[in-house]
Amino acid sequence: TFQVNPHPDLRQFSSGQFDFVCSFITLQHISSKPAIERFIGELIRVTAKGGVTAFQLLSSVPLRVRAHPRRHLYRMARDLGVPAKTLYKLGLYSMALTAIPRERVEYVIETNGGVVLGAYPDGRSGSDLIPSLSYYATRA
Repeated sequence: TFQVNPHPDLRQFSSGQFDFVCSFITLQHISSKPAIERFIGELIRVTAKGGVTAFQLLSSVPLRVRAHPRRHLYRMARDLGVPAKTLYKLGLYSMALTAIPRERVEYVIETNGGVVLGAYPDGRSGSDLIPSLSYYATRA
């Protein structure tokens, strides 16, 4: 079953509802670190005791990616009021990329009642360009 979640949390699901919770290639596109941390807490919350939470998250965004000219041109055009749809049609678009260091992610997991089972390089093609980790946790 697929459900659209219109909320900034997972309130539509009860605590401990799922034996397995998975989120890959998603969290890094949320532009706010506090919002990502809230979602990590929510992923842990909806996982059943003894269940597994698996998610992937960037651990850093290299300078060569942060400094890319397309990102700056996009931001300037948006600040000038150019609609995002217009910029996309022109091939000028930029996805949000937000990273949280491993130590902080593990802290967030643990303070939300989770136990870190492991954090491993995600092995994606191109992952050497933008370091990311796959995290595995359980609910205590």
